[in-house]
Amino acid sequence: MTAKGIEREFAERVFEQIRGFGEYGFPESHAASFALIAYATAWLKCHRPAAFLCGLLNAQPMGFYSAATLIEDGKRHGVAVAPINVQRSDWDCTLEPAAGSGEGFAVRMGLRYVKGLGAAPGARIVSARAAAPFASLDDCAARARLDRDLLVRLAALNRDSGAVEKVSFVESRRSTRRRKIEFRWHFHRANRLRG
Repeated sequence: MTAKGIEREFAERVFEQIRGFGEYGFPESHAASFALIAYATAWLKCHRPAAFLCGLLNAQPMGFYSAATLIEDGKRHGVAVAPINVQRSDWDCTLEPAAGSGEGFAVRMGLRYVKGLGAAPGARIVSARAAAPFASLDDCAARARLDRDLLVRLAALNRDSGAVEKVSFVESRRSTRRRKIEFRWHFHRANRLRG
């Protein structure tokens, strides 16, 4: 520093300040903060796995693990994961009572995981459903003001999953066979609307 024209006394004061900060500064405080976060995270994952998974899914994208990886890990740790359902899902993932889950809650997948469904149409679905459950695909489309592409996406989600319950428009006691026929009809109808 003296070679650059800085007085020796000033250079020594700067050096002492830097050395003093190095004793307690970044390394210890960073390590302490990280340790606290790591402990809290491990505690949540161990004692409240459904809430932990739900929080991680709602914080996506984070860049570490995909939603599918997180869901599979949750299932391996006893967390029940309920599929997207327009009659029950909010925009974000939520917790709902479930007898089959380790801590008594299942993670209900949120509408945010329907590919191509934006926040505005998702909010319209939730808002329209709050007034009354949807009676049919037509009722959902009309009250939530969904365009053809979104109807096809919702129908395709059901088709691709291979399970009727993935996107359910009708909550009734009909037989599974009857529901499958109805959903196939809704899917084909949505495809006709698209074309």
